[in-house]
Amino acid sequence: MNSFVWNPQRSRQNAKETPTKSTRDGLTSSYSDSSKSLHLEKTDCAEKRKQLLASMKSGRIDHPSLFEQLFDESLILSKAAFDKINEESSLWSKGRWVDMPVNPKKESEVQEGFLKIVKKILPLIPADCHDTATRILDTHAKRIQDDHGGSFLQPDIFAKGNGPLFPVADPTLSAPPWATCLNASEMKVEITTKNSYSQLGTYVEQIFATQDNRRYVECFCLDWQKFVFYVFDRAGSCSSAPVDYHRDPWKLMALIRNILMIGERDEVDAGLDHSIFHEHGKTYIRTPTAKYVISKTLSRSTDIRGPGTVFWLANLHSDATLARLIKDSWVKKGCQREKEIYRLAGEMPGIAKLSFSYNVMIGQTLDCIFENRPELPEGIVVDNLVHTRSVYYSYPGSKTSERFTNEEELLLAFYDAIKGIVINCISPNIPRADCFFDRPSETLWAGNPS
Repeated sequence: MNSFVWNPQRSRQNAKETPTKSTRDGLTSSYSDSSKSLHLEKTDCAEKRKQLLASMKSGRIDHPSLFEQLFDESLILSKAAFDKINEESSLWSKGRWVDMPVNPKKESEVQEGFLKIVKKILPLIPADCHDTATRILDTHAKRIQDDHGGSFLQPDIFAKGNGPLFPVADPTLSAPPWATCLNASEMKVEITTKNSYSQLGTYVEQIFATQDNRRYVECFCLDWQKFVFYVFDRAGSCSSAPVDYHRDPWKLMALIRNILMIGERDEVDAGLDHSIFHEHGKTYIRTPTAKYVISKTLSRSTDIRGPGTVFWLANLHSDATLARLIKDSWVKKGCQREKEIYRLAGEMPGIAKLSFSYNVMIGQTLDCIFENRPELPEGIVVDNLVHTRSVYYSYPGSKTSERFTNEEELLLAFYDAIKGIVINCISPNIPRADCFFDRPSETLWAGNPS
């Protein structure tokens, strides 16, 4: 269902609103107020994996040197650290990590061996070389509900993030919510493409669906001999060649330091956007000119691959009465496309008035697929999607669809939405998923970002 925002000045019955307060997954951040209209219909895990494989099919890339290219400097540091640590603690002997089982029969044996290694390594790494706020949790027996409320997922390893880039979770929850997940990984008796990719993909879907500041997700699948490293982003995914971590033990050290503990990296390197953060139970967006408080997530893409469009209703932090509509999206050529649309549209009624649009920067670097991935193998072509943000003018007195009080309000909202779709014909470059339509004193509408 699409999300509508309606101005009660148009209704003949200005019924008094009754604000609703809701939470999702026990989170205290404001985006937990998202209505159920954002959720997909319930599907079981097998069906979810089938859908994921179909949606990611043309976006999957085998990148043999992915892990080594991303962590080339860290591998050198990890080798030196490993040699020193192993000298003191004998974690690796006769060509093998001593805690990892040989020819295990159950996945739980691999998981237990891996967690033993992590537990031994963690105290031996200097405190300034990893994020002590990150917690590595054994969740293979915990049921973590998906964002759609239709099924439960059970990742073997759940790296939980803390700090302003993650919302505060209810401490009474039996399992951590997906919104607090840095990454989730799997343990296998033996890795196969089918059993690792689709399972990890369902976890990544949940991370993207619950974290508006997520740019990409790194994760891995590990068996008793090797691991495969993955990066999922809006262009699809890359997977490394299997890494023999017994032959090259420092690579397992690099994996633990960089993926589970962040190592010398910060959250930006782990795929998060510092301009969207949480404070005192609220979620904020910082643009080059102002700071906004998100009051509601109106619409969010449910797919990993694609523009990942999300619309928020927000208020200026310095003036709570000044509302804005904010859109994040990953598109070709960046914000230039958005500006071109508005140049063509001019002042046509039915299209929301753009305040400004810009390409998101991470430090001094453009946030785009080519900057976030290592150099691709020769012959591989991928769209260089750019992370863009647009801020639109909104109008006071608006309310969202779940607060409509009668049929007239709903019909008027549909009428204005249809009028807005007609304006879609102004340019073949305007996708329905990327447009906001409105008319002053009447209706604001966010298209379904599919």
